[in-house]
This record gives sequence, structure tokens and C-alpha cells, in this order.
Amino acid sequence: ARSDTSILLHVYADHQHAVGISIPRDMMVTIPKCQVDPDNSKKGYTGVQNNQFNAAFAVGNTAKGNVACEINTIEAMSGIRVNHTIVVGFSAFAKLTDDIGGVEVCVPKDVNNADGDHITLKKGRQLVRGQTALDYVREREGLGDGSDIGRTRRQQAFLGSMIKKMESDGVLNDPTTLSAIFNDALKYATFDKDLGTLNDLMNFASSMKGVNPAHIQFMTLPGHYRTQDGRVDMDKAAAQVIWDHLKSDTLLDGSDAAGNAGTPTSPSTAPAAPSSASTSQAPPAPTISPALISVRVLNGTTTNGLATDVTTSLQADGYKAMVSTKTPAHAAVTTIVYGSVKQEAAAKQLATLFPGAKVEGGGYGTQLVLTVGDDYAAAHPKVGSGPASPSGGPSGSNGSSGSSSGSPSGGSTTPGAPLPSDIAANSRTADQDICSGITNGY
Repeated sequence: ARSDTSILLHVYADHQHAVGISIPRDMMVTIPKCQVDPDNSKKGYTGVQNNQFNAAFAVGNTAKGNVACEINTIEAMSGIRVNHTIVVGFSAFAKLTDDIGGVEVCVPKDVNNADGDHITLKKGRQLVRGQTALDYVREREGLGDGSDIGRTRRQQAFLGSMIKKMESDGVLNDPTTLSAIFNDALKYATFDKDLGTLNDLMNFASSMKGVNPAHIQFMTLPGHYRTQDGRVDMDKAAAQVIWDHLKSDTLLDGSDAAGNAGTPTSPSTAPAAPSSASTSQAPPAPTISPALISVRVLNGTTTNGLATDVTTSLQADGYKAMVSTKTPAHAAVTTIVYGSVKQEAAAKQLATLFPGAKVEGGGYGTQLVLTVGDDYAAAHPKVGSGPASPSGGPSGSNGSSGSSSGSPSGGSTTPGAPLPSDIAANSRTADQDICSGITNGY
């Protein structure tokens, strides 16, 4: 059988950050020469073929699938060595969601799909487990837009919610509970030989102890739907940017895993830090490490490129900043919006770089949202050039959450630079609210 869902998980060297790259099952890729059955060398090899990605797992038509061929395909297209593999079947997935006591999901409307997986769910937040959890992540017709990409993003949100629950329940710090979960995993799932014992899994979990769900990201490999057959063509230029970041162990925002800011794409044209041009006094020393503060920057003015310039300055100061592709309403005054009360101090610290900025609650997620206003543009007349794009979005933004066609905006594949905003827009963190950021297909 073909693989249903495939995620390439990169664990950073500090074991406190990770990113999972979902590879669409319908994405057209080059499947290299593969042994038909890796356990039986007499069965020969297939030739190179251009096919859907999930066809690699089905090479040889064996009951257990051809993991080696899928790994060969990933390594060939990414240039990245895959060290470990885990194959989770349907029964294993259902069992593991039971073991952790269920996972919170967010259903936008009542679902009663009698013709599909017979899944019935009420609108709103709820806990799912076992077969219901499996049906939820597999359902296409009854949830979202019916596309595989929409389902993939729902699966990413589910995994993030599962990680949050395990973190809040203290599972990684409870050897008894953790060993019970891993024993079931070893019974129902398939691991490579270096992860195939309870001791191996416990050691790996111990190395990830204390990881913040905000430091675990998910994103979908960029691509474009083909209208003629519904297949997906990989955006190879955008994908290469991602592969380059992983090869250099660079976080997707351009910083290294220790929290040091990366090198801006165009340092020679980067403006001074936001506060330096607006006040002669240096801002107070930060009490919260900027590396722990994640900021999404929007351009609320008609000055083209302002969000990009502010983002570059914040990154130079060590903040985890990225340009948002969303188009905000016009903003006369710079505004910083935070979600939880725990973020208020971080928002106020950020505001010291933007004298006169308003700080407001009522947001969601773990990122602060900074909307740059006319007040900042007036104080920085040399920042940006010319009017903003017709969409009103920041320079380089395509005005939507989908990936751009052709080369990714920014064009830089230099490790140390953040992902271009049109690629980064498709990512989510494990701590993101389960009801937010679930968009549909490309």
C-alpha cells in the first residue's frame, strides 16, 4: 500500500528545537532506483520513475511497505541524510492517542460523514482518541476543503496539540507513563534498528526533555496544484531554501538553535535598530532574552518594504521576527498585540524599541503581532522606497497564505537568513492555538 502521511522530522543539535516537513502524498517526485524488497536481494530493482511521492512506499507491493525506497526518495530530493525511521500504522496511531488520554481538536462545524469514514463530530473544541482520532486525521471529504493539503495542515495541528498535551501533562518527566507509551509504540509501530528498544526511545525522550512546544514547527513542502489531474508539482526553488536551512542546522527564522540571530539577507541596506532613529537615549536593557520573543511584523502603512526593514532590525537585536503575509488595516500608530497574560511583559519590552507604540491584549497564539504605523514611518523617512504594493502588504508579500510561483520571494538561500515570508507563512508551531491557522490547500 502507498503511504498515507509522511513527515521529515529534523531535530536540531541542541535537542530543544525541531521542525517537521510534511511531504504531500500527491506531489510528483523522482523516485530513484529502488530494491523491490530490501529484505530479499534476489528480487532486483526498479528503474527511476517520475511518480507521486507516496508510490515510493508501495514499490514491490509488500504488505509491510518499502520504507527504504521512500527514504531514498527523500534523500535524493533533499540532499539530507535520514538517520531514523518510524512507521506508524492505523492501529498504532489509535492506540497511542488512547495512551495519552486523547488529543484536543477544533471542529469548525458539525460533521456527519455517513459516506466517508462514518465520522461524527460536534462543532467546537473537543477531545478525541482511538478510532475517532484516527478518523479525524484521515478524513478528507467531511472536513476542510477535501484536499490532501488541507488534511495535511489539520494533521500538523493535531500533532502540535498532542505535543502540547504531553508537555502540559509532564509525560516526558514521568518515566512510568513514558515507558508504558513506548512499550505500546514498540508493539504497534515499526522503528529502525537504532530506535528499536525501550532504552533507545527513553534515551531519545530524555534528550528532548524540557523542549518548549513553541520551538517545534511544522510546515508543508511548497508546491502548486496541477489543474489537469490534481497532482502537486514541487516548488523546487522554495524547497531548496528549506533544505539549505536544515543542512546547516539553521532555524527557519534564520537564527541558530542557540538563539543567536542570523545574518540579514542584505546587511548593507539594513536600517539601524528601531529605537535608534527615534530617540537619542538607548532603550533599557532587555529583561527577557530577545531570542525567546517571537514577533510577526505587518506593514500598516503605505511605505513599501517597511515590515521587511523592521524585521531585519529586530533580528539584528536577537528577536525571532518574521514578516507576515497578511494585509492589515491602515495603522496610524504602531501597535503590538499579545495573546496570553504571560506575553504582556515581552510585548512591553518590545514596545521600548517603538516609542509611542500601543500595547494591547486580545491576540492569539504565541507570537506577538507588531503592526508598524505611520508614526514609525514618519520617524524613519529613509526606510522603504515608494508606495506599497496594491494589496497593501509588505514588500515581497503575495497577499495570501499560499506559496508564490517561480522563485521564492527574497531569493536568498543563504543559511542565516530567515525563510522568505511566502514560505514561512505555511508553518505553525506546536503551541499554536488548535483553532487558529488551519488553512486549506495551496
